[in-house]
Amino acid sequence: MLAIIAAAVLYGTGCGLIELCSMYAQRQTHPFFFEGDLFAGVKGATGGEKYLGYMTDRDINIDKIAMRFTQAQFALAPVILDFNNSNHRLLILDFQDLKQAVALAQKLQLKLLKRSPQGLLFAERPGS
Repeated sequence: MLAIIAAAVLYGTGCGLIELCSMYAQRQTHPFFFEGDLFAGVKGATGGEKYLGYMTDRDINIDKIAMRFTQAQFALAPVILDFNNSNHRLLILDFQDLKQAVALAQKLQLKLLKRSPQGLLFAERPGS
């Protein structure tokens, strides 16, 4: 009986190792990309803020865009992103067209604090 249990455990472990090795090999050819990593540079600059405005010209009804926003929320937790609400002291401007982001920043009289290599802008509303 003990031999049967030992064989079952070894078989199960072997199958698990094969599955893990297969997943590892697949990750080497198709690495995972976490959209939230784009927002990592913002995390340290949020200070004690509980909410950030998240302004974008992207269509949130498209799954990939919704995923980007959701993963940004996870990356910046416990800070809460308030979608397309500019009534916060700190804002993330995630625009496809950088000219539109700059125009919005000028309209709202924002002070640009950071720009990521991916084109994200992190801005502050002075006096808020």
